[in-house]
Amino acid sequence: MPTTSSTPVTETKIIMSDPTALGVFGLSMVTFVAASQKMGWTSGSYCAGAVFLNSYFGRMLLPLGKPFGFIRKGPPAQPAKVVHVIEPAAAASTR
Repeated sequence: MPTTSSTPVTETKIIMSDPTALGVFGLSMVTFVAASQKMGWTSGSYCAGAVFLNSYFGRMLLPLGKPFGFIRKGPPAQPAKVVHVIEPAAAASTR
């Protein structure tokens, strides 16, 4: 006579990511996006820290490099003419 166990048996299935659903190209694109996000975060943190520390100490503590120079100052802009829709004197007299 076979003996039966009274403890219930539970089955566990481990599911891992399957690269075939995305394909090799999709998996490489996900990896590329994650790496570029890390690069952007680290360079942004470095630049923000460099601006703060350089201005705080008043000298170059963390170098940022020379600007590219493709943005140049142009001639000063002319001030815009102020146009009132309702004349200030006329608006004050109607009160």
